[in-house]
Amino acid sequence: MGKKVKEQAPDEYLLIVPVGDIISLIRIYMAQKTGLCVITDDYKVNFDEKLAQEALEYLMKLYENGVLVPFEETVATPEVTESMLWQNSKCGMMISPSSAFSNVLKNSNFEIGHTSIPIFKDAKDTAVEIRPAQIMSIYAKSKHITETAKFLNWLLGSVEAIEILKDTRGVPANTVTKKYLEEKKIYDPIIADITNEAIKIAGKPPSDLSFNSEIEKIFEDVIGMVAYKKITPAEGAKLLVEQITEKVNELKD
Repeated sequence: MGKKVKEQAPDEYLLIVPVGDIISLIRIYMAQKTGLCVITDDYKVNFDEKLAQEALEYLMKLYENGVLVPFEETVATPEVTESMLWQNSKCGMMISPSSAFSNVLKNSNFEIGHTSIPIFKDAKDTAVEIRPAQIMSIYAKSKHITETAKFLNWLLGSVEAIEILKDTRGVPANTVTKKYLEEKKIYDPIIADITNEAIKIAGKPPSDLSFNSEIEKIFEDVIGMVAYKKITPAEGAKLLVEQITEKVNELKD
């Protein structure tokens, strides 16, 4: 489809993906192939050089065929809605978590629909991620654990709190507050649809390690070098496996 778009409209692209979300594309590709997170919570790296090279070659194919907006252009405009290509309707699709979708709707001057990520026919997992926009915890040595727990229960599960917060925390996981936002039309119905459909085809829960900032930085750096053709996908794959494995062992110790 992306090649057809380019053939019929040379100045347009099927997909625009900001640099930070390119990591998600690679992660999704690998998870669908293996059925596992790229790194599981037992500190196991679940991809090898062969799969990493395959994923990077696939990414480069998307760039070279004009399916994806060029890497250097998305570096210049990290927010999709700031891109003139997007605002001028020169891109057909983007990738966005539901928690950020309301911002996309507000900052786009045209109607937007939604669909799930592409899933390979032989995929071992959908790799559709369902995770909270924010995570809260209570300090184990706090003198006020009970009071804090009561406050968080109110904050995350009461209609009173959601009347104050509205959709600032994204789509609530709590069914009572989620239903309230839908009934009051506080967020666009399309966001509720996205969340409900994602739940139906959700993949395995992503691990915390998969989103570790140091690990994501390694992915980002290697992807950048491959995208700028400073190294080949094969060289990038070798570097990725070496650096990720080293970092995971460091975190484990």
